[in-house]
Amino acid sequence: MCSIGMVIQLKQAKDPIAFRGLNKYVNFSTKLALAEARIQFIDECVTKSVFPKQYWTLLRRNRVKIRSATLRRLAVNERDTLCNHLVDLERNYVTSACALDNLSPIERKSFKDYVQSIVAKQVERIQTILRRRLNHVKPVGELSVNPEQYVHNLSCVNLDKMLLEVLSPGPVFYPNGRSKQLDVEVEFKNLYAQFSVLVPPSKLDLEKLKSTLVNACYQHQSVKVKRSELVTSEHLKRLKDLQKNREIMIYKPDKEARIVLLNRTDYV
Repeated sequence: MCSIGMVIQLKQAKDPIAFRGLNKYVNFSTKLALAEARIQFIDECVTKSVFPKQYWTLLRRNRVKIRSATLRRLAVNERDTLCNHLVDLERNYVTSACALDNLSPIERKSFKDYVQSIVAKQVERIQTILRRRLNHVKPVGELSVNPEQYVHNLSCVNLDKMLLEVLSPGPVFYPNGRSKQLDVEVEFKNLYAQFSVLVPPSKLDLEKLKSTLVNACYQHQSVKVKRSELVTSEHLKRLKDLQKNREIMIYKPDKEARIVLLNRTDYV
C-alpha cells in the first residue's frame, strides 16, 4: 500500500512534469468514480421512487407540479447530463493514465493501490451525503395505465375510461356523500334480517352487538375521505353521477384493493 511518505518521495525523485501527470491521474480517477456513484444513486432513486430534496425545491421554483412523473423526469435528465460528461471523464482518465509509465512496476502497483484507497473514501463520502439529502415523502403518483384491472364491473352499467380511472384508486378517495336516514334504516333492517336466524347467547349480547354496529357506522360516517390529487373535477362529477344510480352498489372486496360494482336488485 502506498503511503503519504512514498508520494513525497515520488515528488522529490520524479520530474515535476511527470509528478503533475500523476496528480492528474488521481484527480480524474476520483472524478470518474464520483460521477459513476452519482449515476448509480439516481438509478436507485428512480427504482425506489425516492428523490433528493433539491428536486422538490427546483420543481417549486419552476412552478411545476410535484408528481412521480416530474420527479422521475428530472432525475433522468440529470442522469443523461452525467452520462454525457462521463465520456469526457473517461477520455481524460485514459490520457492521464499514461503518467504511470514513468513508474517502475512496483511503484505503479503501490501508487494504484493508493489511488484506489482515495477513490473508495471519496465515493463512500459522497454516497453518505446523497443519502442524507433524500426526501422520503411519497410523491403523488399517477392514475393507472390499465384502470380496468382494478375495477370488477358485475353490474349492468357500462363504464368508460374516465369512470374506470376515478374508480381505480379505491373508495378511500371517494367524496363523502351525506347518507339519507331512510337508507340507513333500510340497510339496518336488512342486516338484522340476516341475523334473525342466529340465536344470541343472551339478550344482553344482542344489545351489545347492535350498539357496536351503530357506533362503527357512525365512526365510519364521520371519517373525512381523502381526495386524490390525480382526479379532475370532471372525474368527480362523473363519480357522483354514478353514485346517484340507485340500481347499482359500489363495494370494496375484503382483501384486494379493488372496486366491485353490483346490481342492487341481485343482492338486496
